[in-house]
Amino acid sequence: MKKLLVIGSLNLDMVVNVDHTPATGETILSDKMNLIPGGKGANQAYAAGRLGADVTMLGAIGSDTYGDIQIESLKKAGVNVSGLIRRKEENTGIALITVNKEGDNSIVVVSGANGTLSCEDIDQYSSLLQEADIILFQLEIPIETVLYAAKKAKALGKTVILDPAPVPKDFPDELYRYVDILKPNETELQMLTKVSDMENRLCEAAGLLKEKGVKNLLVTLGENGVYLDAEETGV
Repeated sequence: MKKLLVIGSLNLDMVVNVDHTPATGETILSDKMNLIPGGKGANQAYAAGRLGADVTMLGAIGSDTYGDIQIESLKKAGVNVSGLIRRKEENTGIALITVNKEGDNSIVVVSGANGTLSCEDIDQYSSLLQEADIILFQLEIPIETVLYAAKKAKALGKTVILDPAPVPKDFPDELYRYVDILKPNETELQMLTKVSDMENRLCEAAGLLKEKGVKNLLVTLGENGVYLDAEETGV
């Protein structure tokens, strides 16, 4: 079985269900709040673990109760948490989420310890990169850390998968060269390429990323499935 390493974010999601999304200055009531372990990185690791994969999580959390919740959640999914770094001076990342009756949500993320994951941390845990076959990233940690770790992973001959969310204001084109599989959704693809009208220009947008070095592109299209542009097999 191939070994997976997820390098990324861990947030505790604070979810409230509301009748409607509050307008500016409006106060509304909700019956309860659910605390759910989340974060784009932790979600990847949790899902892989539940599917039976050999997966390790590398990320930063606080020395707080929310960090404890994250550790226990990942352990229950079978995830190796030896790469979780606890910061005494930072809180675990949180996401404040409101969900209206139509299922639409609004989210505010407080990065907390996620924002401290550094290139030095990647070097300190380089053994995890060396042991892994496939390394997965997202972008809720500093982009310079993702770029550094992805470059290091490719130098080690690893397969690199990137979910480019959330898309940063300044996405480094160099990163594309170190990614084997890029998985944006339609909105993220538009943000990365500045191509509008994805319904009619999807292939054009995909071509722009291929020109920048993307090897395999998988675009999620919601109810319309996925768009795949792949040049490699066996990934």
